[in-house]
Amino acid sequence: MVLAGLDRTVNVHANARFTVDLGNWDIVQQLPLRDGVPYNSAQDNEDSTGWDGVLNTVANSSLGNTEFEWEVSADGSVQLTVIPQITFGIVFDPKLGDIPNAAIRVGFNVDTYGVLFGKAEIGSGSDFTYCYGLNVGYDVFARVEAL
Repeated sequence: MVLAGLDRTVNVHANARFTVDLGNWDIVQQLPLRDGVPYNSAQDNEDSTGWDGVLNTVANSSLGNTEFEWEVSADGSVQLTVIPQITFGIVFDPKLGDIPNAAIRVGFNVDTYGVLFGKAEIGSGSDFTYCYGLNVGYDVFARVEAL
């Protein structure tokens, strides 16, 4: 008898980000008050009385600094396991009477395995990178089992 198994994993990760700078404000309120309104002597007119600040807008009313970042990564593995087993048994002829059959599974089993794995990444700020490999091995064990 041969026991075998196949196991696999796959992971995919994607990330995207879009950043827009619409504008920023730099405003300071000046004291003391002048006629109940904060006063700014540097800008003594009705439109800016008491306020020292500039709305930093984007030229031509378009979007400001924009940035688009993205990345995609994937990794996975495939593992194959094979365990051969040997079963010895005795089957009695029914003519001999009511003697139950007997079987014993004896084995110096070898659990052999191989794992193929890989990983890949790419993004707006990085080049395409990948890594792959193969791990193989075995484990030896003994087992006796009456059936």
